[in-house]
Amino acid sequence: MIFSGVVAENFSLFYGIKPLIKEANFAIYPEKKAALIGRNGGGKTTLLEVILALSKKIAFLMGHQLKVKLKFFLRLELVIFLKKSG
Repeated sequence: MIFSGVVAENFSLFYGIKPLIKEANFAIYPEKKAALIGRNGGGKTTLLEVILALSKKIAFLMGHQLKVKLKFFLRLELVIFLKKSG
């Protein structure tokens, strides 16, 4: 199976019972640049941490909880540069 990017449909992310991201849809294509833009505290860094399996927060994709194994394979395919503001 060849990995062809990241596609999320109805992606939700919770911190406890508090929704941080609710039913988001997005795609990240191979060898293309993508930007994640939003307000402070909007969940941008948390989303990247979940994708990279750096967070213990619960994430759901299409109604199913993301498993560590899936996150591991996503981490192998992504390069992310984080910029510290200020």
